[in-house]
Amino acid sequence: MNMPTRALILTTLVACALAVPGVAADRVSLTTIDAKLDDLLAVVGADGSNVVTIDKDCAVVTGCHAGDAPGYPVTTVAGQSYRLTSDLDLTATPDLDAVLLERDTTLDLNGFRIFGGTTCTDSPATCTSAGIGDGITGGEGARVMNGSVVGVGAVGIRLRNGMQVENMLVTHAGDDGMQGQCQGCRIIGNRVIENGDRGIHTAFASSQGALIQGNTVAGNNFVGIDSCERCMHLDNVVFSNGGFGLRNLGLGGSAYGRNTFYDNNAGGDQVESGGVEIAPNVCSGNTICP
Repeated sequence: MNMPTRALILTTLVACALAVPGVAADRVSLTTIDAKLDDLLAVVGADGSNVVTIDKDCAVVTGCHAGDAPGYPVTTVAGQSYRLTSDLDLTATPDLDAVLLERDTTLDLNGFRIFGGTTCTDSPATCTSAGIGDGITGGEGARVMNGSVVGVGAVGIRLRNGMQVENMLVTHAGDDGMQGQCQGCRIIGNRVIENGDRGIHTAFASSQGALIQGNTVAGNNFVGIDSCERCMHLDNVVFSNGGFGLRNLGLGGSAYGRNTFYDNNAGGDQVESGGVEIAPNVCSGNTICP
């Protein structure tokens, strides 16, 4: 919150308190109310909504709410909603994550970027990592949407069980674009392009039941989508990745349909054997997959 806005709120609160019969002036002070205001803003946004805003200044200088210390990573409160109002720049702190999400939080990037200094060239990508920090580290049941994670040192978005990730661009991460144990996740409508290892990596113990749908996964250094047990893959376009377009279907019970795969795995098999093909897929121009 900028200082003029904060001063206006504090002055108004004092005036309201003094207008109440029986409230003595010596019992009300800006200092007292200022301390309580930070507690309020931990769960209520500075604009009066139930959304807490995050910008580059509060991330680095002041902290974005009570309990969030200045500097990266920005921390969150379980169950709260957050919205970016500026880009977040990790180039000076490449070994730190940008945002740590607690359980059941929502992060709306609002069209803004989290970006670092990792650079990638070619397709499949070859990346020079700038550090070991992640872009966003998720909490169970968290939701991430509507923005970009670009050039972070390690993983673009670190997944957790029950997360939903939608309408994100994740590119030029030094490691996987998205990675993590992802039971019951929904990964929908994202672009995961030219990252330093896999595009979407959910092949972990106890990862199962994820829906991976409508994503463009392209030009990543290794596998496009490294899948999970009993997961569903629909309507994805997966191309020019260094390994299989879709792998680990053989973990058990996974299914795929209406996907398009081409130019993965140096022109070899596009999909690793296994899984259940529930609807036609296109692999390198025909419907014979893998």
